[in-house]
Amino acid sequence: MTQYRLFRRMAPGIALLVLSAGVNAQEHFVLQGRLAADSNGTVRLTYYKGRRLVTDSAKVTAGRFSFAGTLEAPCEATLVRNPAQGRISYEQYIQQDAQEFYLAPGDNILESSAGVKKATISNNGAQADYLALKLLRAGFDEKMEAARVAGQQAFEAKNDSALQRIKAVIKTCEQEKEKAEDEFIQQHPDSDVAFDMLQVRCTVRPVNTTADAALYAVFSKRIQQSVKGKALGALLQQAQLLSAGHTAPDFTLLDTTGQPVTLSSLRGKYVLLCFWHAQSMGTSAYAEAIKLLHKQHQRQDLLILSVGYVSDWEMWTGMLQRQQLPGIHVVDLNGVDMKGNQSETAKAYGLTIGSFPQCFLLDKNGTILARHPAFNNQLAANILKLIP
Repeated sequence: MTQYRLFRRMAPGIALLVLSAGVNAQEHFVLQGRLAADSNGTVRLTYYKGRRLVTDSAKVTAGRFSFAGTLEAPCEATLVRNPAQGRISYEQYIQQDAQEFYLAPGDNILESSAGVKKATISNNGAQADYLALKLLRAGFDEKMEAARVAGQQAFEAKNDSALQRIKAVIKTCEQEKEKAEDEFIQQHPDSDVAFDMLQVRCTVRPVNTTADAALYAVFSKRIQQSVKGKALGALLQQAQLLSAGHTAPDFTLLDTTGQPVTLSSLRGKYVLLCFWHAQSMGTSAYAEAIKLLHKQHQRQDLLILSVGYVSDWEMWTGMLQRQQLPGIHVVDLNGVDMKGNQSETAKAYGLTIGSFPQCFLLDKNGTILARHPAFNNQLAANILKLIP
């Protein structure tokens, strides 16, 4: 499975882990399956209930099976008939008789004469919204996947001009897809599916304080007052406090020698504050951009402070030695993990497993001048435009 496909499948679970703080009302659900009369075996149902991944199994007898349980809200689920045991490859995964769908409180009915994969699922409307969104995305996803394959071929052939054209195609497609998703939200203000899409966006990439807040305001009072609605609202409010003009939250972390470094102690100089994670797909681009920035700028009053998020001290120092990154380096060991846990520093900056890398440009008083300057060959020029 490619990194992109893996991360795309993990994203909803990551969002739930990060934003599902608090206790939500439990609502009962029933899933009733009606397959061909000669169908037997087992079916496995998996879904998230808050921060917990639930796995349940049921016997299929003469084509009939059923599940019952509780949900905190409608959520994405997966149903697999006669699942393989142990680890399986991506190819084996897609060949399974399985279907991803939206499980909702109340009655969920699955009907099929040709297995789970081709089954029709109906409930209170969540599944219909899910299928509508899936159809909307399909054309964009196919186009981007084809472009990524072509991009890999261009990279291997060292065809830089073709690679740049393909990157432009992907960027345009991503922008068009997001615009279409925005319209879906506007058209579905009381949809848990639409809301969960925005929630994932705000978890797997840095929050856009203007655009994301505007989309959040579209949703009904029912959704905004839910536990997940309140959690996302709080995240958006926090992101606003990290926008230009606000003071960057202070923190103290250890450097490579084990000595504490406090952010506020660097006042008197401009600071490019960068956060990166060992497992982030953007770490290589971040490293190259920081090296180029250091090479291009000659200012003595601009410091680079990099905060690494790793699970092991030796892993961190080893990566720094290999990358030869300039600047001051501190570490927040286990500050963000796949279980949704966050350190105080990570909470203060709204960092999640999907939001790395990102950076802030601070003035000499510790005030945020800019957030999220792009990690590319224009990083130095963009930063130097902001400081006198």
